[in-house]
Order: sequence, then structure tokens, then C-alpha cells
Amino acid sequence: MDSSTDKHGGMWHCLFAAVVVLFAAGAAEACSVPVYRWALERWAAEPYVLRVVDAGDEARGLDPLRQCKSANLIVEEEEAREGGHGGRFELLYPAGVAGAPAMEGGVEALDAAALLDSPVRRELVRRLLDGQSAVWLLVKCGDRAKDQAVAAVLGEQIAVANRTLRLPDLAGEPVLDAPGAPNVANLRVEFSMLEVSRADDAEAVLLRMLLGSEPDLAQTAEPVAFPVFGRGRVLYALVGPGICPEMIMKACVFIVGPCACEIKSDNPGFDLLLDADWESGAGGVKLAGRIDLPPLPGTALASRASIPQDRAANTAVVRNVAAAVSGVVVLVGVASVVLSRRLRVSKNAGNKL
Repeated sequence: MDSSTDKHGGMWHCLFAAVVVLFAAGAAEACSVPVYRWALERWAAEPYVLRVVDAGDEARGLDPLRQCKSANLIVEEEEAREGGHGGRFELLYPAGVAGAPAMEGGVEALDAAALLDSPVRRELVRRLLDGQSAVWLLVKCGDRAKDQAVAAVLGEQIAVANRTLRLPDLAGEPVLDAPGAPNVANLRVEFSMLEVSRADDAEAVLLRMLLGSEPDLAQTAEPVAFPVFGRGRVLYALVGPGICPEMIMKACVFIVGPCACEIKSDNPGFDLLLDADWESGAGGVKLAGRIDLPPLPGTALASRASIPQDRAANTAVVRNVAAAVSGVVVLVGVASVVLSRRLRVSKNAGNKL
């Protein structure tokens, strides 16, 4: 190897080290609070938008929805456009979930109580606020053999996760050594399962939210499993054969693993529409709230035009990192051009000799 090669190699190693340092700086933002606990304390649920066009005589029935402050729901009322139809509603998924509305129809068919609450959602909220890491919602397909087989696999893997997974080591977190340190006795690995029948009318809204979140889920003849954590955050859907030990464990490992500031915006998932007082209910530990890190994105919007300060701050961080990455890319490009020219000059000089 000649000296020019050594120099070139050294330059590339420096550039590589710069990239590593850059991303290591981003990784340093992570902390040891488990993802599920951080999400419960710091991730406000993204809002659904209930868009109502000319409610007419049914307008009074919307009062419970207009007045509800504990659900992640925004009610938008509009007048019918010329030639359009009034007396209609659409329930739109939170921003970032593509596709058709979760629900739509005539305003007269809109049941305010059923929209906000159901037995399964009530139990889901209770378990999450009690400190469970996540609750797996198993939507049964109606084929008894398939449903029983999948429930057995899911139940077995939940038991394995509860028995073998460990929380991140919180040793060294300054908040635990400070006066008035939070009580972490309720911080634990615990997963559970709730089964939902597609024929359960009381869960019609929940079923539409879940099965409408991805294309073709509503048409599948297979059971579908959804891990839910935080304030009703659905990580993703596992369908039929995909409800296997490996995929179940991957989700569980992620949910109890150490959090990072960019998790919610950088990972798949969506929030369920739930009526719950998360701020008061999550006060048992309040561990993540004491960690001095940049706030996570995902705060509920007061309106579609507003941008919360915590999201703006996170966006600024991302923008700065992106600028730094761009700088490194430009530097690599410049170095590549310089090296290429030097090699051509050396080659030409050799040919002249």
C-alpha cells in the first residue's frame, strides 16, 4: 500500500468517524425509561376529527362530543356545499394514517356514547393505567379453530415475555437519587390479552378503528392481533400466520426497551380514540416526567393548523441533525471529487513518465 492510499484511507476513516459521532450524539438522547412508560406519561394521543356536515335536527346529539375534554377527539362542523348532502359525518383517523375514514354515515346514526366508550376500551384503559406494559387486542375471525390456535400462541408468548423480559437498568438515573424520587415499585413487565369478537355490536367502533387502519384488514378471514401501549398507541397489526412467537416477542421487546426521543414519529402505529384522563391516571410513578430530555412528538393538536411547542422543538432538533447529516454528505462528496481528481492527475503523470 502506497502513501497516497494511506492518506485516502485515513480521510475516509475520518469521514466515517464523523458520521458515527453524529449519530452517537443522537443516540445519547435515549434514556433508560421503558418505551411503554415514557409513552404513557409523555405521548398525548393524536386526535381523531369528527367532521359533521349540516347536522340539522340532530345537532343537539353532538353536545356530549363537543363537551368531552378527556377524549382525543375534535369536532368540526361544516355547512353543506352547494349541491352537496347535509346530515353526514366522517370520523377521520389521526394525521399520518392514510386511507378511508374510520367511520362515516348519516348523523342520525351517530351514537355519541358508543363513539367514545365500550367495554373493551374501558378495560384496556384500566390495564394501561394500572401499569401494564401493553395489552394485546386479539380480533377473532369467527373460525373457532383458527381463533383458538392463535389465542394459544399469543397467550403462551405473553407468558414467556412476562417471565423472561427485563426492564432497562435504571441504575445511574439521577432522578432516582434525588430527594423525593418517584416510586418505581409499579414499574414492571406485564403483558395481557383481550379478545374481541367481530360480531360484538358494542365494539363496532373499536373494530372499525382497528380493521380500517390498514388496507384489506377488514376483509381478511384470519385473526388479527394488535399490541397497544402508552395512551392507546397501536404499534402494528399481526395477521394470521404472522401472529407467531418471533413477531410477538419483537413487539414485546420493543415496548419494554429503553425509550428514545424520536420513537413515536419514526415508528409505525396509530392511536385509538379513547375517553380517558391520562394525565391524572398516570400519576402513580411519574418517572418519565422527571427525566430532563427534549419532549417527544405526538402531542394532541388543538386544531389542524396549530403546532405544539414540544413538536416544534423536536422538529428543530431533527432539522439540526438533518443539516449536520447534509453537511457530512456534502463533505463526503467534495472529498470524493478531490480524490478522483488527484488519482487522475497521478495517473496522467505516470503515463507521461
